Amino acid sequence: MALVNCSECGKEISDKARVCPHCGYKKEGDLVKLVKNQKGNLVKYVKNPKNRMPIFAGGIILAFLLIILVVVHGKMDSPFERITEKTTRKDVIRLFGKGDQIEGSTDDAALFYGKSKFWGLKGTLRFVFFDDGELFGGYWTYRLKDEETFEDYDSQITKIIEYYTDLYGEPRESGDEYTWYDENENEYTLYLVDTKIQRVAYKAIEVSFDPY
Repeated sequence: MALVNCSECGKEISDKARVCPHCGYKKEGDLVKLVKNQKGNLVKYVKNPKNRMPIFAGGIILAFLLIILVVVHGKMDSPFERITEKTTRKDVIRLFGKGDQIEGSTDDAALFYGKSKFWGLKGTLRFVFFDDGELFGGYWTYRLKDEETFEDYDSQITKIIEYYTDLYGEPRESGDEYTWYDENENEYTLYLVDTKIQRVAYKAIEVSFDPY
């Protein structure tokens, strides 16, 4: 894993990191660059008076590329892509909105968000904070239905593992847990939870973010 300088703050980061762990700057992926290049080329083509060919096809291609960008990028985004060890409660509200208070907690203890997507799965996202507003941890959960098994979600689970492995290297495995660490020793863990809560079966795919 090579180190490169962040184009925003200049500090060293992994060449595989999509977000700078120091300043939060989000690197452009290859697909984003492709769309921007195609857009620039199309604008030059339209402005050139020598071109008499219809530009309708070019507009369709650009629209198609934008659709791919939205769909693919939306599937790949980690719920914690813009979260760092310096994130506070105010930062989370700025990024995700006010959210909902978790039952039984104080007003500032946690924020809860439903329908948070990760690789096509609509899970729930929860952030827990210390009394001073600093982040204690973040947790994304997709609960399986009673009749479902983890084998039904093998493709999504594999994609999540590959996503974090591409960013942070091979995980530390322990049973149904996979753990990765970024450059600042922040911990990302995938859990395949299969237990019972008050005698009720509970199966879920969970991903946690624990600041160092």
